[in-house]
Amino acid sequence: MSQKLKEQRLKELAFVGVDTHKDEHTACIANCFGQSLGVFTSENRPKELKGLLEKVDETAKSHNLKPVFGLEDVMGLGQHLARSLISGGYHLKEVNPIETERKRLKNAHPDKSDPLDALAISRVLITDFDKLPTIQSLNEIYLAIHELSNRRDSLVKEKTRIKNKLHILLHREYPYYQTMFKNTFSKAALAFWERFPIASLLKGIGVERLAQYLRANSNNTVSTKKALSILKLVDKDSVPSCLNLVHSSIIRNLVKHLRFIEEQI
Repeated sequence: MSQKLKEQRLKELAFVGVDTHKDEHTACIANCFGQSLGVFTSENRPKELKGLLEKVDETAKSHNLKPVFGLEDVMGLGQHLARSLISGGYHLKEVNPIETERKRLKNAHPDKSDPLDALAISRVLITDFDKLPTIQSLNEIYLAIHELSNRRDSLVKEKTRIKNKLHILLHREYPYYQTMFKNTFSKAALAFWERFPIASLLKGIGVERLAQYLRANSNNTVSTKKALSILKLVDKDSVPSCLNLVHSSIIRNLVKHLRFIEEQI
């Protein structure tokens, strides 16, 4: 296609950049010169998205233009809108967020807002129209893997957060806690923290009884010697304060939460 024909085709299009978010989308319609023809906001729900498309169609029609859409997050936050566009027969392009950022920073006022981001996406559509990938369908297998991957990443971050919190609380209750178990979060260690989150709970617990408890929670890998070394470290006769009791409750809850997350991962 000659350059003249390309330019003529672009003049017939309305370039709709959509800044997608979890709860709300912002669409900016621009002509081939990158001038905004309208900005619309819609909740990320089927009925509202339908209304958004109707407004876009009306605006494009009033300028004798045909709308084409550009989305950054087709497989993520823009997934529902992408499905609506594909099923509605609209031309959909996937826009690289890096290009959007470059376009936004070139503005005289490179502030960040949803309308400005949407306009930047529209302008990337204009300048890179033939280079951008056209989306004609959504790969459901990819989407499923994407969702699972995001879920796992979230769980891993939560697991790290819980472990960090446990480190802080265990240090307050057992300053020497890292010498008590080789692995602070082993099966035996977690069982111990849950049953004895503060030292005063070990009062009346003998070596053999503690050893039996730890063996039962470690596939028989904890020795009586280990139980003895733990009891020698702790001050079982200390009187728990209100703060100790609060720590006790939090530690137990964190251990339960950590176990749940590890099962999910």
